[in-house]
Amino acid sequence: MDTSGINFQVIEEAFAGAESKEQLYAIFVASASGKLDSEIHLTKGDNMPEVLKKVPSTLSITNEKASIVILSLHNLLKLYISKGMADETVLAAAFPEDMKKSVKSFLFKAMREVAPLTKTYIQD
Repeated sequence: MDTSGINFQVIEEAFAGAESKEQLYAIFVASASGKLDSEIHLTKGDNMPEVLKKVPSTLSITNEKASIVILSLHNLLKLYISKGMADETVLAAAFPEDMKKSVKSFLFKAMREVAPLTKTYIQD
């Protein structure tokens, strides 16, 4: 399984800077849903949700890391839709072994909630 577009380490580091799970969920939803690959690469574009424009300050990370987090979450949901919805264990095996269980659990919960809503859009 190709996870080259997902930087798990930066996701975990960035998530450590969040004040709440609600904040993380909003970032996940905004980065993972309703955007095509070409749109998600324009993190400062006019069409980007405010929550994504504020990722650097919200998570206390650099603009570069914010871009990596946004793209990684977007790619993670696409991978979940293509592989993980049928068998989550396949995708779970692609996660680093040393990733915090709380981050991994949060990501899978968010993917389960968001994937059905965005599946058609991302596949189109």
